[in-house]
Amino acid sequence: MKTPRTLIAFVFLTAPLLLSMSLTACSITRAPTPTPPADYTPRPTPGGGPNSVEITSRDFATHRLTVKRGAEVTFVVRLDSGPHILCLGKDGNCDPALPGPQELRQDGGFNVDAGQSLTLDFVSPGIYPITCAIYPSMNMVITVT
Repeated sequence: MKTPRTLIAFVFLTAPLLLSMSLTACSITRAPTPTPPADYTPRPTPGGGPNSVEITSRDFATHRLTVKRGAEVTFVVRLDSGPHILCLGKDGNCDPALPGPQELRQDGGFNVDAGQSLTLDFVSPGIYPITCAIYPSMNMVITVT
């Protein structure tokens, strides 16, 4: 049985290409994943002030905060945290009918990610329950006097 010339030509032309690709793939080395030192303590993202609430990976660091009317409150998401969806409500259930800052009343809440912060004005006295739509156990209350 005779082998077609085109098949022989194909093998001879592609063999060097396949050999060079395999040698290149073998020479690629990956850098090791860095590990933090044993005494490493994660820090919050800079930017919080006296009325700041630090957000960890699955909770608010502060569950109650009292501020004066007209005060700004800054939610600071730690660098070692993940995304959060903040809204007015409780146990992960957003209630856009509750009074409060517009950002927290929008349908579905307000998205903040690791390293970001959100500053809100609380202009009216009242009690504002805040939750995270991703982590239902994340709840806090801001009281404005």
